[in-house]
Amino acid sequence: MVESSSPALDIRTELFEHGLYPLQTKLTDQILIALFKNLHMISSIDYKITHKQWSDAVAKNVPSITKQQADVYFLTYRSLLGDIEGPPQQVKSPLDATVDVRCFAIYFAA
Repeated sequence: MVESSSPALDIRTELFEHGLYPLQTKLTDQILIALFKNLHMISSIDYKITHKQWSDAVAKNVPSITKQQADVYFLTYRSLLGDIEGPPQQVKSPLDATVDVRCFAIYFAA
């Protein structure tokens, strides 16, 4: 429970802290901008990207991140969204789901 005497909004960060997966690679501003600029350009009109689009963009823009590491980020983010949005999308596999590239960028860059 968060107690505060100020009227400011208290944001709980546990969701983000427990969803992070350590990388050996240093992600610079330039890498993140290039990655998410590319993803934004290939996203659908509602800013959704697929797992395949994510994997391809990571392979192109951040080759030091393995496919397995990229999968972990995508699947962890999808699981966290399930806690926020309710039941997950009805898909054959979690890797068939889509995510909003704008929100995913905030999660990945954290």
